[in-house]
Amino acid sequence: MLASSKEIYDKIIELYIYFGISKYIDKTPSNMSKGTKQKISLCLSLGLEKDIMLLDEPFNGLDVDSVGKLFHIFNQRTKNGLSTIFTAHQESEVSENIKNIKTLTLTE
Repeated sequence: MLASSKEIYDKIIELYIYFGISKYIDKTPSNMSKGTKQKISLCLSLGLEKDIMLLDEPFNGLDVDSVGKLFHIFNQRTKNGLSTIFTAHQESEVSENIKNIKTLTLTE
């Protein structure tokens, strides 16, 4: 079932609050830090609650607290039967914090 625009908006607002960036809801991200821009991007993507998500370096630029929150969201998605595919350079940290993870290591 597709979520309504209001449900998506409400979820995005909930994520802004969760990541502590609610003061940026109506702001243009051009002059924001890399971490804040990353959080906004994640909120917008995660707010769609798609069955499968593909994210490139979602932890890049995040502070420690936000990384922990993102691990929690990924684990909740897995618990709810949703899949998240992402790239990361922090392989040991990721494998320690995410349940039911499958890794693919690329070598040159």
